[in-house]
Amino acid sequence: FLGSQSRAEDNKSGLTSDEVKFIKHTAAAGTAEIKIAGLAVKKSENADVKALAETLVTDHTKVHDELKMLATNKNVDLSAVIDPKDAST
Repeated sequence: FLGSQSRAEDNKSGLTSDEVKFIKHTAAAGTAEIKIAGLAVKKSENADVKALAETLVTDHTKVHDELKMLATNKNVDLSAVIDPKDAST
């Protein structure tokens, strides 16, 4: 009952408000992870750290792009602004 009521609140996306929040939160966290890993690629002097960071950038970018496509298909607007907590990291 509650699930169908939540879906009715957001007819544009067909998702519950919790699902929309999850997509937005996951996209924001993914953006931050990609940027942080990118910094590690540029600034680390350790070859193992650079290799791991490059893998993270590649893999997380692919998943993030898929999530952005899902958000677009579901009419969920994603913010390009990084959460201040993540930006400070």
